[in-house]
Amino acid sequence: MLQFRGSPLLDWAENLPDVPPEVLRVDAGFVTARLVDAVGGEVGAARPAG
Repeated sequence: MLQFRGSPLLDWAENLPDVPPEVLRVDAGFVTARLVDAVGGEVGAARPAG
């Protein structure tokens, strides 16, 4: 997958529109809910390592 390395990847980041924070939160919530449905667990804050 050499086409996804180096400069072309940076070009994509520059040309894609910014995503509003609320859209990112909604998308992350959707993915989180599907993961909980698929593998179990619970939604919450990440625990610190240690």
